[in-house]
Amino acid sequence: MTVQRVKQITALTELIPEKYLNYDSKNLVELLGSFDKQQVDFLSIAVLVDDVKEPVTIPGLEIKEGDLAVPQEPFIKIRPILTIEQLASVEYGGGGNVVLPAAALGVKTGIMGYVGEDIEGGLFIGAMKSHSVNPFGVVINKGYRTDVCFAPMADTGERAPLKFFEDAGKYFDPNDARVKERLIFLNPKIVQISYSGLFEKGADLDGGKRLADGIRWIKKNLESLVMVDTHTYSKEPSRYDCLKPSLEVADMFVCSDKEVELIVPQYGIKSKQGIKEQKQAFLSYLKKNYCKGNEARLYAVTSPEKTAVLYYNPNGTTEQIEVENWFFTTKEHIVDATGAGDSWRAGLNAYILNHLEAFKSGSLNIKEAAQFANLTARLYISGKGIEAFKHCNGTYDRLLRVVSGNKPEKDLSDLREVYGVILNVGMNCK
Repeated sequence: MTVQRVKQITALTELIPEKYLNYDSKNLVELLGSFDKQQVDFLSIAVLVDDVKEPVTIPGLEIKEGDLAVPQEPFIKIRPILTIEQLASVEYGGGGNVVLPAAALGVKTGIMGYVGEDIEGGLFIGAMKSHSVNPFGVVINKGYRTDVCFAPMADTGERAPLKFFEDAGKYFDPNDARVKERLIFLNPKIVQISYSGLFEKGADLDGGKRLADGIRWIKKNLESLVMVDTHTYSKEPSRYDCLKPSLEVADMFVCSDKEVELIVPQYGIKSKQGIKEQKQAFLSYLKKNYCKGNEARLYAVTSPEKTAVLYYNPNGTTEQIEVENWFFTTKEHIVDATGAGDSWRAGLNAYILNHLEAFKSGSLNIKEAAQFANLTARLYISGKGIEAFKHCNGTYDRLLRVVSGNKPEKDLSDLREVYGVILNVGMNCK
């Protein structure tokens, strides 16, 4: 019996003794073996959202372009019934923006979260299956409604304000026995936990300590690497306090420069005005407080033009660099910016999954890792989701060869130029 199998058996019997202590060891091994087909390499734990691309009018609602309406606002509680046209326009946000590009790269991918017992939840689960994403981790919670976000495109072609009707997702609890049981069966190598510190319920209870406890359990019983991320909630910056317990235990944390602008003043981090200074101050804060111990850590602050990365080596040294985005493009070449950050993190995790020992030993090529994430995100937002991956035969190995060399000579603002570089790896590079 392998060490991993022993750990699975121990975790199951400790988790639900009334169910699993009645099994003898041979039967438990057979039971776990029957679930081996459910195992994934990469698991996204997130709010599971149906993104409705047909618009809805909310009288009296005033939010700016790109903002995400927050749950306390009264209209959140009165979600309109979806029309046939709106149901037909549904795409899959939240964790969907993480797993779809990961699966398109050929990663064995799963998704976990709560949905309601409703048509919207069924749509989400069915769509995951159709895109080779394992939905075994999705828990159907009666009494809640599946989260829906109205995310239409503005007349300008840019993303209009997001109207988020959230319910089931905010109650997700990593310490739910149903969740832990499925985690044991899924046995992922990397777990990405998205939108942390935002809901003050579920995983965010006790000031975020419940999520931190869940991460500790995952690391102890599954030996998975764990990434945590968050989202821009411009009207509720106080919520970021719930991130702190997770930052103490997670292997990776990724956020955008917009989130840094909100986190820095809330955390009382001293910084001059300006995003460059705030990013530096935030990374210095992370280095001082969390870069310690004998496990590698990686922190990244993303922006469209360049990403700042802080990487902690288990020997006690750190490396901090900025990575220019070779694949940056302008708005006119973006089909839909929704999921830009999620797909970037999916790309980073796909790269790390293929360089696990390098990450753990402190020898990860962080420039190459960030550039791979840049290319993944670029394909996702400027080629109508995963269609771009199909069109350019965007397998992991092919994309890796693009970013393992020097910066391509061509102007990559047009997606066709990106395709050309991918399909002719080595011919268009300096």
